[in-house]
Amino acid sequence: MKNNFITNNTAYSQGGGVWIVNYSDALLVQNVIAGNHAGTGGGVYWLVPSGNRGPFLINNTIVDNDSAQGSAIFADGFDAQAQVINNVLVSVNNQNTVVCGTYDANAPIFRYNDVVSTGGLAYAGACANQTGMNGNISADPLFRDRATGDYHLQGNSFAIDMGTSDGAPTLDVDGNPRPVDGNGDGLAAFDMGAYEAPAIDVTPPITSATVSPNPNSAGWNKTNTTVTLSATDNSSGVKSIRYWLSGAQTAPNVDGGNPALVTITAEGTTTVGFSAIDNAGNAETSKSFVVNIDKTAPITTATASASPNSAGWIKTDTTVTLSATDNGSGVHFIRYWLNGDQNAAVYGGNPSFVTITAEGTTTLGYTAIDNADNAEISKSFVVNIDKTGPVVSGMPGNGCTLAPPKHQLVQVATITASDARSGVATLTVTASSNEPDSGLGGGDVPGDIVINGGNVQLRAERSPSGKGRTYTIVATATDVAGNVTTSTATCQVPK
Repeated sequence: MKNNFITNNTAYSQGGGVWIVNYSDALLVQNVIAGNHAGTGGGVYWLVPSGNRGPFLINNTIVDNDSAQGSAIFADGFDAQAQVINNVLVSVNNQNTVVCGTYDANAPIFRYNDVVSTGGLAYAGACANQTGMNGNISADPLFRDRATGDYHLQGNSFAIDMGTSDGAPTLDVDGNPRPVDGNGDGLAAFDMGAYEAPAIDVTPPITSATVSPNPNSAGWNKTNTTVTLSATDNSSGVKSIRYWLSGAQTAPNVDGGNPALVTITAEGTTTVGFSAIDNAGNAETSKSFVVNIDKTAPITTATASASPNSAGWIKTDTTVTLSATDNGSGVHFIRYWLNGDQNAAVYGGNPSFVTITAEGTTTLGYTAIDNADNAEISKSFVVNIDKTGPVVSGMPGNGCTLAPPKHQLVQVATITASDARSGVATLTVTASSNEPDSGLGGGDVPGDIVINGGNVQLRAERSPSGKGRTYTIVATATDVAGNVTTSTATCQVPK
């Protein structure tokens, strides 16, 4: 059904203007449905049966119909396949414009409609509010003379040029061509409803700006950039494009051709201002386009919470702080990775804090990336950690006894030290006895204790006091990182 005027009808129950049921794949295009009355669906009522396509309503004006259940439309049944496109739907005061029944949870598809209610709801029942979605609006369509049934759109109507071409007819209900530029923006687009507003002559040209290469998602380029200014004019044609530069790169007003090519080379933010002038002397309102260029990579410094000793070793857990600076677009993130005794790969913030706990040698590699995607040349930072003292071996065992006491030297230990990380720096071995051999006081008699490197010899000598002699051996090992291990053992000479 197309190009009909369905007005001033009354239905006792359903569909004052149009009633669709059972066979439901109706196509209602560019009809004026007004002043009708029904208990349900003052303008249009449908009930979509299972497995069938629902009705399509395209470019209709459905207004001032009376019904307590949907002034313009009552939709029910299995109506997920029903579509409502490019329509102007206006209720009488205090009524809901579109009502969806609850027979099925799905609702029709609403696209590019102006649905308005004064005192009621634009969408009610099972239909969620569609305003602001899929091109749907809810604004007074500003009919030319609603009181007399003149539903043409005034020149400032919000429904002008707000429709879609999907299914729209090429002539309106009056036989006028569609689409035309009815709102004066220089672009011809379909109106909502059955009527197409007449075209307005657009005098100022319109300029668009495109950039090459395109900036990244943060709005930055890392190379020289060309802005192309292209203007269009639907009447007298474009005479010239005037542009100017400010910010990191400057240039006074320049008259260029159409298109005008503007090359930006300066790092930083440059604003391109522009305005086109047509052959009738109409000047476009000035616009601007911002170009951000950063061609320089950030710089990262690494500092450790603990300073290594002169041999390059640390004996505690260490946190390395990576701090990056960038004078252009700013630091986006720091990427770092660990190899060696500790391994990881991380995208971190700025600063990034890298805690290294593994003993051994860990190499921290890192690079910063700025918001223009410039990547710093990778750097590295070596951390040597040794938290474990050396291992002392070869000490006399428990129950070390020098017997029989025949005054001879006995080798009781061959002491060594090892360290799996930084290595052994020093090994010191000392020994003493509780009672000197001579009985004269003042320390051990020379020759009773003989230490050569890690080899320890002790004299098997009775104590003059008759208490027995006790030798104490102490070994102290220090590794390159400064960790110290001390081991103590005793050997007895029986009475």
